[in-house]
Amino acid sequence: MQEERETAAGKVSTKSPKEWKKIINHPDIEIYWPSKVTVVGFFIAWCIVAVIITGTMILARIGS
Repeated sequence: MQEERETAAGKVSTKSPKEWKKIINHPDIEIYWPSKVTVVGFFIAWCIVAVIITGTMILARIGS
């Protein structure tokens, strides 16, 4: 059942927890498949981490 709610960004539709897909179908374990937005955000965050590490390595070579 899709649920719509009004936010500052506009209307947002969400799914109820009963519609989420579980990775493991077990009543005591609730680990759900991530959404596309979550996966994209995860990879973007790790790319930013890689840029920070690379930038630090470059700055360390310039300073030494």
